[in-house]
Amino acid sequence: MNKSRTLWLDLGVFTSHIGFESAISADNPTLSRSIMAENSPYYLAGGRLTWKPDEQWELAAFILHGWQRIQPLDGNSLPGFGTKVAWKSHDRLTLNWSTYVGSEFPDEQRRMRYFNNLFAQVALTRSVSLFLGFDIGWQERATAGYDTWWSPNMIVRWKLNDRWATAFRVEHYNDGAGAIVGLQNGTALTGFSFNVDRQIHKNILFRIEARHLYNGMPAFQHGGSLVRNDTSLMASLSIRFP
Repeated sequence: MNKSRTLWLDLGVFTSHIGFESAISADNPTLSRSIMAENSPYYLAGGRLTWKPDEQWELAAFILHGWQRIQPLDGNSLPGFGTKVAWKSHDRLTLNWSTYVGSEFPDEQRRMRYFNNLFAQVALTRSVSLFLGFDIGWQERATAGYDTWWSPNMIVRWKLNDRWATAFRVEHYNDGAGAIVGLQNGTALTGFSFNVDRQIHKNILFRIEARHLYNGMPAFQHGGSLVRNDTSLMASLSIRFP
């Protein structure tokens, strides 16, 4: 770290720079993580160089063991690389562009993966926040050309008061070739969710969420067969220890 604390280097395992959703549910606007967040890294391992020239900008460069890998893949000598560019306008607007480049295959089968994540967080009013995200990635095929996956995501959160909040999410995840999800018939998954939060104490949060997912091809287990729709109701109680 330099004397002005604007430049520093991290080595080891750290939180992924991809997306606006944390691995800690209580820090997210919704109880469950979005489809795009579940199919991109929670964490990364390697080296991270971060530079914050002022209060608005944050720039980072990464050399990594791979796509959510503690250790490099056996037989793969190519590290992964990543970047992050974030701009924040006070507390009203945050814009972020994150990337990843690497191969998740041994050298003799090398197939490059190129990935972009874009998101914006907007404080529309003191009580209403908007979260917009978009992922797009390409991975080389074993023969020729590239497989593509992409995912848009929108969340609107309304903080009713210091105790109550609600959030609505609409999302889509398209991985027609199964490059990430790995389903034989591909994925064209659309989801909606609505959740209610109750802040019982400053360190205790209760959340309940209803979620519906629809896939173009049968993908959900129900009664011993595969179906296109899945509806769930979930709840959580999280406690932070000061």
